[in-house]
Amino acid sequence: MLYDVGMIHENNLLPALLDLLSATRENIIISRDGSPVATLVPYQSPEKPRIGAAEGRMECPADIDFCNDEVARLFYGEAE
Repeated sequence: MLYDVGMIHENNLLPALLDLLSATRENIIISRDGSPVATLVPYQSPEKPRIGAAEGRMECPADIDFCNDEVARLFYGEAE
């Protein structure tokens, strides 16, 4: 549902409009002489970065590095 508010009321009712915006999370159209001129839109937080998105969802084993030497040997072709 969109709310349409006349320009004359906007200055006096801005705090109430912000409360309404917070409560309903819906756009509020501000009009002048019956024509829309602006829209108050609920703030949306930027998306969280994808790096670390799984933080706290899995555990890293204590011995995660146990085969690093073998992997390096296989990767770089070092002699055994």
